[in-house]
Amino acid sequence: MRLCRFNNDRLGLVEGDFVRDVTAAVDVLPQLRWPLPGGDPVVTHLDQIQERVKRIAAEAPKHRFADVRLLSPVANPGKIMAAPANYRLHVEMDTKDPAIDAGVHRAQLIDMEAPTEKLGLFLKANSSLVGPSQGIVIPPQA
Repeated sequence: MRLCRFNNDRLGLVEGDFVRDVTAAVDVLPQLRWPLPGGDPVVTHLDQIQERVKRIAAEAPKHRFADVRLLSPVANPGKIMAAPANYRLHVEMDTKDPAIDAGVHRAQLIDMEAPTEKLGLFLKANSSLVGPSQGIVIPPQA
């Protein structure tokens, strides 16, 4: 089952070239009260949502995949952790693009078996997560 967020925070079921609007499945989520739980309730209750999606999918409105705007798959991430070079192939691919690599990662990776143990991880603001239809805005002065 492939789920997505699309358009104005709708929940979709991807079926080939179509997306079924199964937003009604989020009715299984418990009502939120303060203090709010961490993370995304859809992820926390994914099993119940998937069961509900199975029951309502056949009758759910259908949209052409090309006509929907995909959003980030996680609506409310708790934190985003990333690795500057989490595996050797990643670095090999980056070194082929001079806009990305200045030879630094390749030099650091010589004889390095576990890049993340040496280079570490970094955090990103949870507001920086975007979906494939949203893109990244780079200010002109950047």
